[in-house]
Amino acid sequence: MSIFKFALVRNARNRTSLIVICIIPVVLLFIPALWEGAWQQGFYLYALQIMIGSFMLARGILNDRIDKMIYRILSGPISMYNYLIQNLLAYLLPLLVQIVVVVTIGALLYGWNVIFSFALILCYTVFAIASVAMSFAWSCLFKDKYANISAFVLLTTLVGFIGGFWLPVALLPDYVRFLGMLFPAYWVSSGIYKLSTYGLAMEYWLSLVAMLLFSAVYLLYGGKRRII
Repeated sequence: MSIFKFALVRNARNRTSLIVICIIPVVLLFIPALWEGAWQQGFYLYALQIMIGSFMLARGILNDRIDKMIYRILSGPISMYNYLIQNLLAYLLPLLVQIVVVVTIGALLYGWNVIFSFALILCYTVFAIASVAMSFAWSCLFKDKYANISAFVLLTTLVGFIGGFWLPVALLPDYVRFLGMLFPAYWVSSGIYKLSTYGLAMEYWLSLVAMLLFSAVYLLYGGKRRII
């Protein structure tokens, strides 16, 4: 079995991950108050769900480190590069399927037009890439599962606030928004807001570029020396 297939199967057997990936987004969709009105918080809560789902999926790399499985894997005919790529693709695939399904159902329920829906899928997809990369880099910081989870809960709470998941970014003080710019969460919130307000404006594309740059930084940080 390839690393890619093994990672997919391992995540499919995790009931908590399945709930986060499959059930919670659908529940959010069927709460009209989150998707209608002036702010439409559902867009931002779903981005938070992507971030949490990415972390839960990417814990497989941390588990391989703690269980010393990575040494046995790398002793075979597989390079560190292939190990990382196959794992990250296995974490990303369920999120991409989820995004397409969620936006499609949302378009049917709330009448989003085709351009808006495709742009929303693109924005969430880029954020999913950044979230998986960030979760990978985050897991490389820890050697203990419980410390990793506890610290990530704190990180999610902080990033959710300064990134505009809980409150509109425009209501936050300037220094808080500046801190938020250091995380992909701010840029996905900004991208969604610009898309909802101005359509495919330059600021929307700038948000996508910023998230891709963050993805590159996280992947570079979580290199071979950090894993083993």
